[in-house]
Amino acid sequence: MKKIVVFLSVYLMICLLINRLEAMSCHEGNGGHQHEEKSIEKSEKKKVKVKESFYSKIYVCPMHPEVRSDKPGKCSECGMKLKKKQVLMTYACTEKGCDYKQAKPGICPEHNKGLVKKIID
Repeated sequence: MKKIVVFLSVYLMICLLINRLEAMSCHEGNGGHQHEEKSIEKSEKKKVKVKESFYSKIYVCPMHPEVRSDKPGKCSECGMKLKKKQVLMTYACTEKGCDYKQAKPGICPEHNKGLVKKIID
């Protein structure tokens, strides 16, 4: 019986190690994935091409998904603990109608306005 428990423990440890190594190799680089030409749908049912994006972690209330934070804490509406969530983000121009996006902070070349962090839904 002890041999079975030891064998299963070693097997699980090896599986977890392999999974961890795969995850680390997937996240090498600038702190997250870099994606090229990912097609997403906006609320207007219009397809938009996102040329550069990255994954980031935010904290969201399980009961109020509109309550979001960059840091752990409690929901301002119900007091529940915020849960960590990985989301696809980009930096986008604030000018209405401008679709300029990139993976790093910067300035929109067309409008000379600073880019702001935006979650891609």
